[in-house]
Amino acid sequence: MNTVAVNDLNWNDLPNAAKIAAILDASLSGDSDKVHPTPYQFTLSVMFGVYCCLQGNVRIGSRHARTYVASGPGKKSNQCPSLERFLAKRKRIPNPAHKTALRQPLRAIAYFSWEADRRVFLVRRVYPTIFDFLSYSHVPEGWGALGVMTEEILAKKYRNESKVHTTIKHLQGRPTLVPYLKEVKRLAYDSILVVPVFQSDKNEISDLLGSFAFYFKDFSALPPPDKPEIQNRFRALALSMRSAIMNHEEKIGKLSTAWLDLLKGTFSRQTRSSRDAITLLEVTLHGGGRAKDLDQVIGNIMRELGGNEYFGVVDSDGAKANEKTIFIVARDNVEKMALEQRVCSIVGKALRGKRLIYFDLSFRRS
Repeated sequence: MNTVAVNDLNWNDLPNAAKIAAILDASLSGDSDKVHPTPYQFTLSVMFGVYCCLQGNVRIGSRHARTYVASGPGKKSNQCPSLERFLAKRKRIPNPAHKTALRQPLRAIAYFSWEADRRVFLVRRVYPTIFDFLSYSHVPEGWGALGVMTEEILAKKYRNESKVHTTIKHLQGRPTLVPYLKEVKRLAYDSILVVPVFQSDKNEISDLLGSFAFYFKDFSALPPPDKPEIQNRFRALALSMRSAIMNHEEKIGKLSTAWLDLLKGTFSRQTRSSRDAITLLEVTLHGGGRAKDLDQVIGNIMRELGGNEYFGVVDSDGAKANEKTIFIVARDNVEKMALEQRVCSIVGKALRGKRLIYFDLSFRRS
């Protein structure tokens, strides 16, 4: 058994199946709007819980990280009361001090969703949230550490039951990682461990839902490869997230469909066009805790979207203060590339002088 020391990462404390189930339950309970959940917000709470387990001596706020996940599960309860109580009353997930976070063996954890139709991974959440690294909003198929993982999936390596994650010991020297080396240098990490989440046991690319990425100072912080118990715990994380991600994506899909129906009616009345001849573009902006800046940006974007060419509505009901989605509709005969370029131009102009983590654009059809 490893000894835990200050600023050390202890793989013996990686949550087992019962613990990760309790963390997930607390994270899902922490979303106050279960009907219209903020997209992927619960994954941030899950990563916070895992981070606190692995690096329990790190000070987060006024407490040691381990205290957030100290209680449960046990013989009498399968819950994690300490985390559940905290998430129920918190306004936002706390972070360790920036300098403290940069001294830890585990720098950060991120969750990426896999968008099969566009063949890209979208950055959804990162913990600690002070790492606005992921200054890029997406990772195309085949690039970065996620590209290494997809190569192994396509090579059917994940058909082997013992295969749970993809590990990259050294990031330097890999051509497909070149676009991300600026972030590697700034955050001083050199190793990554990627855990894919599949929707079935087939473990094929067609079943991929997303992936967790763990960023480490160097290879010395990676888990020992010869410990089945640790591999089983990573497997428990992936399996627990399977149904949670599928249920979550179904809910946010229904929310988008409801907005589409509303927008189709409004836009068709204003433009006297067919309800079926409409294209929908979603623009989601993620702010770094700067709600005032984000509201100002949204206002500037909406002013630019007036007229008969486009029509936009802000989804304010289903969003947290630091995340807003604008649904933009246009006639279906509008060239998508031109529409996306125009919207990117509008968003880019609005973002001038504002420090936001990233924004994402995606087309949806009725």
